[in-house]
Amino acid sequence: PVPPPYPPWPPVPPSISELVIQNLDDIDAKFIQDRSMQLRMLNISVGELNFHPDTLSYHVVVPSETISLSLIPQLWKPDPSSQIQINGNKVRNGERSPLVKMKEMTDATDITDVAVVISRVDKTGTTTYNVSIRRNMFHPPPPSSPAPLIPRVKNRKSKRGLF
Repeated sequence: PVPPPYPPWPPVPPSISELVIQNLDDIDAKFIQDRSMQLRMLNISVGELNFHPDTLSYHVVVPSETISLSLIPQLWKPDPSSQIQINGNKVRNGERSPLVKMKEMTDATDITDVAVVISRVDKTGTTTYNVSIRRNMFHPPPPSSPAPLIPRVKNRKSKRGLF
């Protein structure tokens, strides 16, 4: 005799990891789409800018002798329909901006503001990063390096020879 067929197993619900894997493409597509109007990196020629794509406002202190500086923006996802402007000047992705002239330094409140704007050519969206730059008027510029001091050693002869 043939054994009776086994009853079908109840369907096993998908595990959490399977659900995540199923939706990974959708999550990635949404994440990348959101990043298309963001910078991956923003470098500054003088000072230190600790950049994070989700932070839109920065404060940078530069040496007091700084007269001008430039920024180098890099888009998260380069797109021909996106453009970058720094203080109104168009800048290509990954290239140095025109020099930004610092304000005259009269007191600690003299801050040079720089706007880095990413926009679509069709004007459907913009993202603005603001960088406030202040010269450190309380810290004098470092002195030029003097020549290293080399101790002079004289050879003295004694009755027994050189010391």
